[in-house]
Amino acid sequence: AKNITEIANEVAAAGNRRVGQTNSTALSEGLTPRGADSTSARPPDRRGFPPFSARHCVASPHFEPRLFEFLAELRQNNNREWFAAHKSSFERDVKAPILRFITDLQGPLAAVAPEIAVDPRPVGGSMFRIHRDTRFSPDKTPYKTHVAAHFRHKASTDNVHGPGVYLHLEPGECVLGTGIWHPEAPAL
Repeated sequence: AKNITEIANEVAAAGNRRVGQTNSTALSEGLTPRGADSTSARPPDRRGFPPFSARHCVASPHFEPRLFEFLAELRQNNNREWFAAHKSSFERDVKAPILRFITDLQGPLAAVAPEIAVDPRPVGGSMFRIHRDTRFSPDKTPYKTHVAAHFRHKASTDNVHGPGVYLHLEPGECVLGTGIWHPEAPAL
């Protein structure tokens, strides 16, 4: 088994290896470079990756205002009765979009960072659960008022302290973070 330091070094080395390489995998995943033909496409960037246009990479937005509206309402009504009455809205406006985002992220992320695991399973995958663990907390509100996903390094998928990418969405605050959460002493 690898320790966190070895995994972090592996992630850094993998990123350095890709500098200057062409990202042909992204093209095979269906991402289209800017322009309809080769004459209108710009040259690769300084790392060797071809330029992309967002209009070619995203068919539709993943996160709409309804996601944030639901989470804002949940913040005001954080109880089991309200959630049960609005569970279909949660499934449609929060859970389905984050799972679709995770599913759609698999190909593009694998093209640039194949070491990062993207798991679209609704339970046990990249998406964090909506229920809070209130066993040891003085705050007994049952639900998180944000939606989040974590994409871990494949060598540390069973270790919350391994390197990875974290996405956090809530009304008024959206965070995308990379690195190691609460690293153990050897990783420092």
